[in-house]
Amino acid sequence: MSKSMARATWGWLALLVVAAAAIVWQAVRPSAPVAHDDHDTPVAPLVASAEANWSVVELLGPDGMTRFERDASGRWLVHGTTAAPPADEARPHAHRADPAAAERIASVFTAFARTRIERSLPADPARLTAYGLDRPEWIVLIHGADARPLSTVEVGQLAPDRLSRYVRLPLDGRVLTIANYQIEGLIALTGAAPTASASAAVR
Repeated sequence: MSKSMARATWGWLALLVVAAAAIVWQAVRPSAPVAHDDHDTPVAPLVASAEANWSVVELLGPDGMTRFERDASGRWLVHGTTAAPPADEARPHAHRADPAAAERIASVFTAFARTRIERSLPADPARLTAYGLDRPEWIVLIHGADARPLSTVEVGQLAPDRLSRYVRLPLDGRVLTIANYQIEGLIALTGAAPTASASAAVR
C-alpha cells in the first residue's frame, strides 16, 4: 500500500471515530429544555366542564330565555322559549329531539365548551359599563346533572378589534375576552340576530 493510500485510510478512520463519538455524546448528554413560543403556552378554557357533562343550557337574551335540554336518548332539543314581558307567543315545547337540530345544537355547544380565554382584564367595577357588562345583553347558564350549576357567563360588547367579545364570570368576578364567533354561534341557536355592538374606547 502506498503512503498516500495509507494516509487516506487513516483519515477516513479518524472521521468515523469522531462521528461515532458525537453520536454517543448526543445519546448520553442531558436533554436541553425545549423552547416554546407564546403560541405553545397552554390557554385556560372558559368553561371547565366538557359538553358531555351538560344537561341544560339556558340563554337569557333581550327577548327572553331559550332553554335547551337533552331528550331521553341524550340528544339536544330546544325545550322552549319564555318571552320577556310583555309576553309574546312562546315557541311550542318539544320533548323529542329532531336529529338535524340536535346535531347542530351539539356542534355549537361542543365548540363553546372548547372556548379559550384570550385576555384577562382588571375586574374594575368602574369599567363594566365600557365593557357592556353592567347590564349584559346575554347570559349563558350551563347546568349539569340534577340541575347542578356548572358555569355562568355574562356577555358584553365586542372589543375594538370586532373579533373578540368581553365576558364576565360572575362567580369569581373575572372579566375576560374570548373569540366573538363562539357567542354568535349561541345567539344563532335562539333565532336572534347577531349583536354587533362594540366599544370604541376600551382596550
